[in-house]
Amino acid sequence: PAMRLDQILRSSDLMTHQIEVSDVEDRRAWLAEHCVGRSVLHVGCCDVPIFDANNNLHIFLSRQTDRLDGLDVSEEGIEVLRRHVDGEYFTDAAAVTREYDLVLAPEVLEHTINPGEFLSGIFSIPATKYLITVPHIQWYERTRREGGSFYEEVHGDHKAWYSPYTLLNTLRPFIDEERDEVEVFLLSATGSVAALLTKPVTPQPFDGTEPTEALGVDAAIEAVKGLVSEGRGGAALRVLAAAGRQTPDQRLAYAEVELLLGLGQTMEALRRSVAWLKEHPQDVRCRLLCADALESLGDHEAARKLRGTSQEQI
Repeated sequence: PAMRLDQILRSSDLMTHQIEVSDVEDRRAWLAEHCVGRSVLHVGCCDVPIFDANNNLHIFLSRQTDRLDGLDVSEEGIEVLRRHVDGEYFTDAAAVTREYDLVLAPEVLEHTINPGEFLSGIFSIPATKYLITVPHIQWYERTRREGGSFYEEVHGDHKAWYSPYTLLNTLRPFIDEERDEVEVFLLSATGSVAALLTKPVTPQPFDGTEPTEALGVDAAIEAVKGLVSEGRGGAALRVLAAAGRQTPDQRLAYAEVELLLGLGQTMEALRRSVAWLKEHPQDVRCRLLCADALESLGDHEAARKLRGTSQEQI
């Protein structure tokens, strides 16, 4: 539960501390719960040097939020994300002028050389909530010593481990202990500790994502071709979604699945094609697109069976 800092953290002496914590099993679902329907600034939004569209958190959160912007030092990573998700992107916290419902910094703090400077930048951005997750010290158990050698299983760019107490102590300069509410969580699946700070701040009205004009089917498909050629896959998906809300045409469904496959969002392509097939089980082309998605995911047998069934219907 959310409490004042002196309620969630009690220190009996310099070395002994008691922190109230809650458990989280499904990290992604938990993050989505905090992001759904809100304006969010995602700090550390790029997966550099490894990018996988199926597992990228920013792409996943883009389907949950009202508005999603990104902050990351990697200009190269930002250019990749622009293909998938519309929104504003920043490389410096000082450049952020908007206010948000939530500033989210998942597994970023441990990468910073100067945590205080990093947090000063984050907390200079007005928001109602700040959610920060970091690797938990219990991962230290995945180390061993053999003679004069010490072995660690840790990301090569990490600078520190954290615990519930040290995370709160690091955040303490940015907590108004009279007004702010604090929650601490242990994320079992990733071995992380998280702190959620809630401040009595009401963000200025957020324009959100500009509404996309609902084009006709042919016009939408032509617009998508142009956007894809410009590397604006996120904008292309919005065009198809807007047109689909007006006219649930099969050509829009095909274009959406094909675009998702082209962007590497194979799991989402599979989800969309399966959803379409539930309502249109005789749609052969969608079955073949579904088989393409399964093939990309490595399920060759299921893809082969689906293609065989489709050929029988032709």
